[in-house]
Amino acid sequence: MITAMSAPGSLMLFGEHAVLHGQPAIVCAIDRRLRVELKDTTARELTIRSTIGAHTTSMDDPQSHPAFRFVLAAVQPFLDGIHGGLTITIESSFSHTVGFGSSAAVSAAALAAMLARKEEAPLPLDLFHQCRALIRRVQGTASGADAAASVFGGILRFVSEPAGVTQLATPPLALTAIYSGSKTPTADVIRTVRERMDREPAVRDAVYHAIGQVSDAAADAIASGDLERAGRLMDIGQGLMDALGVNTQPLQSCIHALRRDPGIYGAKISGSGLGDCAVGLGHASPSDKDDVILLNTDSEGVKLEQG
Repeated sequence: MITAMSAPGSLMLFGEHAVLHGQPAIVCAIDRRLRVELKDTTARELTIRSTIGAHTTSMDDPQSHPAFRFVLAAVQPFLDGIHGGLTITIESSFSHTVGFGSSAAVSAAALAAMLARKEEAPLPLDLFHQCRALIRRVQGTASGADAAASVFGGILRFVSEPAGVTQLATPPLALTAIYSGSKTPTADVIRTVRERMDREPAVRDAVYHAIGQVSDAAADAIASGDLERAGRLMDIGQGLMDALGVNTQPLQSCIHALRRDPGIYGAKISGSGLGDCAVGLGHASPSDKDDVILLNTDSEGVKLEQG
């Protein structure tokens, strides 16, 4: 038996860090997808294969592997109900290094595939809660914004606690991402920001509130199709990211390159910062550089590919 599910990657457009403190964020699915295929086998082994490596372990006592910790966390609760073995093949149209929410996408696709294998089809909100809980077990602190984008698709206004997801009714957005060349684990960035901002609680609260206000204004701008306003708000949002201390010189160079392009309305860091990528609203001029990636938002979330 073969079962396959896919999920889109994602980009945070507004609300990073503040979303962990009760403020809204804007996150979107992108037209780059990750596919998880399950194939039943006779040997009592669990094998995971992807472009980043391979891992074979026992179905009865699966051993951890740093490259596949999210997949292993997704499938392990289901293994007792499988009589033989399982081969998991992961294919992705984007690199796990560039900051497109690969951990959330593989978690969502793997969970959905295991449930589909059991002929279960949870409501998207239930799948989201399972996916976010999985990410928090593996990673620690996580808002779940990227999981929401991978599960639901589209452009979302997202609130973490209690979880609230609102689809913004809008045509697809054109986006351009530039990878900065490095990344810092999200949990480490969150810890660094908290240590920095908790020294000034009044300032911290004001900055997070301002980020939330920018997110809500951006939601209105995007929903109404006012890209010029949304771009201005991106630039304002970047100033607030600077206040959090998550910018780097390579990221700033990416932002400046995007803002110089006539096809870009505004640009900022996407994600927790201290690495990963910058995102611009609009499509930049064609480039032969591998780190400049033209994207569009994707209205589809997790979907069945085979089974």
